[in-house]
Amino acid sequence: MLIHDHFDYWARITPNREFGVDASRRLSYGDAAREVSRLASALQGLGVASGDRVAIVSRNRLEFPIASLAVARLGAVVVPVNVRLAPEELHFVLEDSEARHIFVDAPFAETVLALRGRLSKLDGVVGLTEPGGDALPDGVAAYPDFLETASSAVHARRAAPTDEAVQFYTSGTTGRPKGVVHTHLSLMVAASYWRTVFPIGADERQLLVSPAFHSGGFLNFLHTTLCGASVYLLAKFDPGEVLRLISDERLVRASLVPATLDACLAEVKETRPDRFESLRYLSYGASPISVATMRRALEVFPCEIHQQFGQTEAPILTHLMPEDHLRGLEDPSLLLSTGRPVVGCEIRILASDGQALPVGERGEICARTPLVMKGYFGRPEATAETLREGWIHTGDIGFLDDRGYLSIVDRLKDMIVSGGENVFAKEVEECLLGHPKVCETAVIGVPSERWGEEVRAVIVLEAGSSASAEELMAFCGEGLAGYKRPRSVEFVDALPRNANGKVLKRVLREPHWKGHSRGVS
Repeated sequence: MLIHDHFDYWARITPNREFGVDASRRLSYGDAAREVSRLASALQGLGVASGDRVAIVSRNRLEFPIASLAVARLGAVVVPVNVRLAPEELHFVLEDSEARHIFVDAPFAETVLALRGRLSKLDGVVGLTEPGGDALPDGVAAYPDFLETASSAVHARRAAPTDEAVQFYTSGTTGRPKGVVHTHLSLMVAASYWRTVFPIGADERQLLVSPAFHSGGFLNFLHTTLCGASVYLLAKFDPGEVLRLISDERLVRASLVPATLDACLAEVKETRPDRFESLRYLSYGASPISVATMRRALEVFPCEIHQQFGQTEAPILTHLMPEDHLRGLEDPSLLLSTGRPVVGCEIRILASDGQALPVGERGEICARTPLVMKGYFGRPEATAETLREGWIHTGDIGFLDDRGYLSIVDRLKDMIVSGGENVFAKEVEECLLGHPKVCETAVIGVPSERWGEEVRAVIVLEAGSSASAEELMAFCGEGLAGYKRPRSVEFVDALPRNANGKVLKRVLREPHWKGHSRGVS
């Protein structure tokens, strides 16, 4: 099964059924299929063939799934690219991916064009516009004009399920981003799991507000075509617009992260059971949900609530089911977990020597699953380090409880070993965030002649607040063991972040570890 097979099926069987909607247009499956065919033909006319990389630098819009399906038909590989990347980060991803062609949303076309001379494999750039939107710079072909170059047919080798289909990029919090290569098979297994837990009807519609350049967003529209349903693509998160779309467009599923869910809930001033009655499934990921948020979500959205945990390399590993969320109202520890392994997935917690740890013990989360990547593009050593003897080593530290629920404690590279004791940065950060003057914090390990490493807290204070290092270190003494407490504090105006908003601890660690043996990547 290939990622475009279900789309092709529904286009043949029900061509008049709605395929998708964005801010500019609505497309039926039949119209979308004709556009996919024309686009595949135009790309083939430029020489795009099996195994070639085609990048998409775009916000959510209908051309995103259409271009992805066209590229897949040619046996080529889709490279979704984060639009929030800085120019040099964008250059790295486009060059590392060996992209031959780029589809770029008009607001980002100037940036891509400025990089063109430094991209060794690039042959062409196609710009995506919308009525009243940004104009395209010279040297970027307009999407409608590019479609006109199509011939009457596409002559492409049909890919095998185990062939490469999509190359996502990691967020790069611990080093340079890596190209995560997924096959048609791994992605279709993931989408099939979603169909099992989110059985959307053929005449129903779901919301895609998570960026399609992330694996979760990309799987969202694959799941849609698997069900023969329709997807509403929202280019930018706006809580009021999300609520309006759920109500007016009769959406049956929406996927958010806790921060955007909180923003939506804050927007609702009056709870009316009938306002969001179409919504059957609300899913979230990236972090746990609080009991207060859970109660409020059930008041506003009387539907099933789901959580999935995964990573770019293995998009779905565990699932916290609706009944778990309801039990979590009385047992908050459930809401702090990521749920239990999904069907076909086995989770183990391993010590540093590779031995399996018992229930409750903390170690690296490892999984055996068919949803796993093929490997990192052009990085055989990194692939071999992550994929070992049929298991993916996630780099996350966690534990399983006696009911089989998985909880995440920290990132493996963020763990600090001080005097032989393991210190989990997340635990120290949670303690510091309990201080009323602390707005944000990142905890790192720095060199110590006595202990090997010691704990250092980098802190952003609340606006208008002042605090001393001694005050904050003493505060930690009330809730943390001595070896876990920060030995030094650094005050900053802002924490360094990547394009996804994740804190770059390697940037904080690097100056302290120059000339020392600890890696900062």
